[in-house]
Amino acid sequence: MKASAMTVSLILIIVPLSGCMDSGDGPQIEITSEDLEYLFEENFDDFVNNTTITVNQDVNYYNNTSIQQPYVLKSSSGTMKGLDSAEGSSASPAILVRYDRWNYGEVVPGMNGANLCVGIGTELEGKMQDWFSSLEISFTSVPVADTAEATAKLIDGSCDAMALENLYLAEEKDAQLENNTDEEEYWTDSRYQASMTGPGVVGNSMSIVISQSSDEMISGVVYLLAQVTLYATCPVESTGCNEIEQTLTPESSSFEMESTCSHNVSFSWAANHYVGGQDPLFRGHGLDCTHSLNLHVSQNVYSNTPADMTGYDSEVHELSWGDWVYSVVWESVPIEE
Repeated sequence: MKASAMTVSLILIIVPLSGCMDSGDGPQIEITSEDLEYLFEENFDDFVNNTTITVNQDVNYYNNTSIQQPYVLKSSSGTMKGLDSAEGSSASPAILVRYDRWNYGEVVPGMNGANLCVGIGTELEGKMQDWFSSLEISFTSVPVADTAEATAKLIDGSCDAMALENLYLAEEKDAQLENNTDEEEYWTDSRYQASMTGPGVVGNSMSIVISQSSDEMISGVVYLLAQVTLYATCPVESTGCNEIEQTLTPESSSFEMESTCSHNVSFSWAANHYVGGQDPLFRGHGLDCTHSLNLHVSQNVYSNTPADMTGYDSEVHELSWGDWVYSVVWESVPIEE
């Protein structure tokens, strides 16, 4: 890497410290060391004030390439249609719980540390971990090979609850186990309970495309605004229905970056970073690249979470998304070959 170089333009007059200075055919002038000191003191300030100092700060980058300051700011803004998604209640994980271990009034948020019968490493275990983590609690997995083993361990008390794929299966299993008793021994709960057909969580995604040429380095995003509105509208013939709208912005943990560059080079960047942080979002400096900044929002709409879409009724409301509104500013530094 080439160190910073400072070039100072100076004009020097070389004379002996004392003696005579020959001025060609004219008379010789006697100059003493005291005369030189006097001239230096009298004229040094004027000399500095009228001297141009040029500072070149060239820093080599990779092979025979230098980054030239200053940087420039580039931007992109507008609106676009996003890609919507939904996770239905029918696909929501559920549990069947022993009454003598956890009271129904506690429901899942109170079940921190529960022993849960679930297949180790299964997709269902992953869904349960995500559910409990969203409530900032955890459980201990009791390994089972299938539903039959989970049922047996639930009955003999080896586990406090068993995991099932959805609420329908949990309620069906509850009915089977309590068929021959007058007392309720089990209760069920599901992550999303709006209805068996209505959505539990809806989401929307969009991508901002930023192009990078081979003669620039994009050092990071310095400003980003992105938001989209979720609408819950009422049918024309409905009465007593209130329409709802909620504007959502992505959380920093939802950012993802995918980069495709020349010479078959690609990069990816995901959570645990933040926009404007020390680690650059953009890679492939010195290459032609297309960077896709992917953003996502999600919203719980199920009825047992009043803070989310209060008043939403899956049997009445119709959900729809507006267009994304976005504005992004990034820093670009020219690269000189």
